[in-house]
Amino acid sequence: MTFARDVNPVRQRREELQMRLVDLARESNCHAAMISMTEGGYVPGVESRARIADALDTTAQSLWPQEYK
Repeated sequence: MTFARDVNPVRQRREELQMRLVDLARESNCHAAMISMTEGGYVPGVESRARIADALDTTAQSLWPQEYK
């Protein structure tokens, strides 16, 4: 596993909520492959970020602070 995956805020929040990756994919209406890529460091588009953040009951700014400076 890569360092990026270990410290990724999306993965950390998902695990805090005891969600599986496929659960987050379903709740956010995103493909599981995109969730996996996101946990590996990929930054999705604005709309996908919002859907993922909503599914994780947080904000996109807290998950991707570098995108909102």
